[in-house]
Amino acid sequence: MHAHHGVLFLDELAEFQPGTLQALRQPLEQGRVVVTRAQGTVTYPATFQLVAASNPCPCGWLGDGRRPCRCSENAVGRYQRALSGPLLDRIDLQVAVPRAPLAALAGEAVAESTAAVRERVLNARQIQWTRQSCLNCGLQAGALRAHAPLRSGAQGAGAVGGRAGPDRARVPSRLAGGANPGRPRRRGPADRGPCAGGAGLPP
Repeated sequence: MHAHHGVLFLDELAEFQPGTLQALRQPLEQGRVVVTRAQGTVTYPATFQLVAASNPCPCGWLGDGRRPCRCSENAVGRYQRALSGPLLDRIDLQVAVPRAPLAALAGEAVAESTAAVRERVLNARQIQWTRQSCLNCGLQAGALRAHAPLRSGAQGAGAVGGRAGPDRARVPSRLAGGANPGRPRRRGPADRGPCAGGAGLPP
């Protein structure tokens, strides 16, 4: 997978074929992809950060408040069911983004340069690796709470295992107390020790 040890960005997530979305569950949980054919089985490493975006409904206006949604209730249900519970349980942070005012988009604010952002990211990676010989993304729940605790009151920012509101974020389940108890997470070799195997590379 080309996104191994990188970022996999999927736009219009709910428009992907259901089989494609379900295939994401294995690499998100185990950090690898197993392909089985008549000739044998091949395992590919696939440790990546998934970033995805999706509209709330086919027309995109559900819950906008200023423009009515044109979709039927059945159409909205079919669209949202494409994102299954087991897949959403593997996405730690879910944020609803309201429409930005036109004035904010047309402003002339000077953005931070790419070089400055890169330097900040590299510094953060170096701090994580020096502290625990692993990046935060590779930490298991206990070590994650010890090295990267939530700020006071952050657990109230959203409901783990539920749908976040328009101005709230769903906090990482492994940091806020575990996965949705209705969908137990299978454990594998990557769950032993403070770091998930191969998930945290050195800078």
